[in-house]
Amino acid sequence: MARHQPGSPLGEVLAAGGVRALIESRPIAPTTMAEIAAELSRTYDQYDTTTGLRFRSSSSVEDIEGFNGAGLYTSYTGYLHPELLDDPDDHDATIEPSKSVGWRGSIT
Repeated sequence: MARHQPGSPLGEVLAAGGVRALIESRPIAPTTMAEIAAELSRTYDQYDTTTGLRFRSSSSVEDIEGFNGAGLYTSYTGYLHPELLDDPDDHDATIEPSKSVGWRGSIT
């Protein structure tokens, strides 16, 4: 490990604590987030504002014959307009953390 110093690709992975930790520590690019949010709005904006969108960190590897991946995923509910929810504690339940869970969660 000593030969993989921070700054080198493998050194960065090791310093972060592994591939998954490295991915989870990096924000999704703002332009990518904006494109995803726009598509979700086009598709689901007609839903009631209290209807959450459920995001699941799943991948097609779970569909491989003989693979038992039960329980190896994380789910999160996000809202297109969380600021309109009655409970102020829910106002931070945006789709951004949701997308992060789904986006990053496929790396297990």
